[in-house]
Amino acid sequence: MSHETFLNEAAANGIGIVGFTDHDSLPSLSTVTHLRDLSRENPALPKWIVGIEMSSGLPKELGGQPYSGLHIVGIFVNPENQTLIDHCARSKQARIERMAEMVANLRRLGFSISEADCLLASEGESVGRPHIVRALGIHPSQSATSRPPVRPENQAVMAQLKERMRLAAQSDPALQERYQRILDEPTQEPYTLFLADGAFIPGVYVEYKYTLDMDSCVRLIREAGGLAILAHPCTCKSKIPLAMAEQMLAEGRFDGIEVVFGKERDAADRAAARDIAERLRTRMPPVVMGGGGDIHTLEGMREWSAAPWAQQTRGLLEALLAARPDLKTTWSSLAQSS
Repeated sequence: MSHETFLNEAAANGIGIVGFTDHDSLPSLSTVTHLRDLSRENPALPKWIVGIEMSSGLPKELGGQPYSGLHIVGIFVNPENQTLIDHCARSKQARIERMAEMVANLRRLGFSISEADCLLASEGESVGRPHIVRALGIHPSQSATSRPPVRPENQAVMAQLKERMRLAAQSDPALQERYQRILDEPTQEPYTLFLADGAFIPGVYVEYKYTLDMDSCVRLIREAGGLAILAHPCTCKSKIPLAMAEQMLAEGRFDGIEVVFGKERDAADRAAARDIAERLRTRMPPVVMGGGGDIHTLEGMREWSAAPWAQQTRGLLEALLAARPDLKTTWSSLAQSS
């Protein structure tokens, strides 16, 4: 969806601040100019921040290789920073190559899907697994602005794979727990079944083909004028446990940590992340708290705004700005109202 549509929908859903942090992608300067015009014309629109969500490799002490669970959000970054622009261009091409490999693997499983389907589903975003899922047409309610067609043939393949997992889970308690999770959250079916590292059916998922190591990602964000925030720490804790993440924050290897993210099942992780940030408040500069909905669709926005933990984002931006008075807000609508 367009940035303008997103802002209007955010306003309709009671969201007061939007961070435009697409995966490995920056809004163009013309887009930022348009956003500034919109904010001048309609001051009631939500405030917005230019940012990026970088797919990061592991830190060098853990090998530095690509790892899909580690993401770093950069906020208030300069979209004209050439090094960051070059990184995004290389990442975009690598994402397309990765998607093509996963599409080929899915076709071997019996799915009907093409690379063009996935690019269409991405609607101009950096193509990733959620767009592949949309293109499959197996969960038509989880759509972008344009609703992709339902594909009964793909739904039939999904049903067969899900049945395979159900049967295997009968003699495997750990697998039964994973199977129960997809019963509770049907939108997670493709990831648990085949579109994730360690999925039930191997040989479909493809790891990122290009990333920088963790500290290089943080450095790039900072050189572009932004703050580097460890995103949804629950997804990387198998490689970077929360105790390790806390030590990294204490050493200044991140500027902050997300404390609001995910689903209801992530409540304990949210609380643990907040506790870490609270313990490091006296560090100089202070560790800041971030958080948000990781929203890609209108339906996702409505679900997020209705979730009880969405209220926990209230006051995060104000606290962040108070903790970091040195932060330049040039690449946001905050600069227009200051």
